[in-house]
Amino acid sequence: MLRLLSGKNHSVLTAVSFCISPARQGDRQDFTPGVNLLNSDLEKGSEASCQTFAVETEVKFSSLDESVIGWYVKSKEGRGKAGGYAIQGLGSSLVESVNGCFYNVIGFPMNRFLTELNNSLLTSDT
Repeated sequence: MLRLLSGKNHSVLTAVSFCISPARQGDRQDFTPGVNLLNSDLEKGSEASCQTFAVETEVKFSSLDESVIGWYVKSKEGRGKAGGYAIQGLGSSLVESVNGCFYNVIGFPMNRFLTELNNSLLTSDT
């Protein structure tokens, strides 16, 4: 995989969907990220407000020679990672530039998610 990425740009895409019960819209008072925002109102037949969005980040890899690829593979850091590298660790040395959300490349576009969630919580069901 690293040979394929070497010297090239690639895109990292993350799609996110979430739903909020009508009872929570307009109420940020006790909002805590990571807490289940769907409550028993959904069990009573209320329809949740659902949002879906995607974030794309472009990553440009440096041109990698075999010794660099061998060094990184030997580190085992890229095992189990999409794309075969971990940009937040040693893999950062393989990357020339990032255009877009760095956290999207790590795995989750938190800033965009919290912005969308905040906007959804402020939207009243009218």
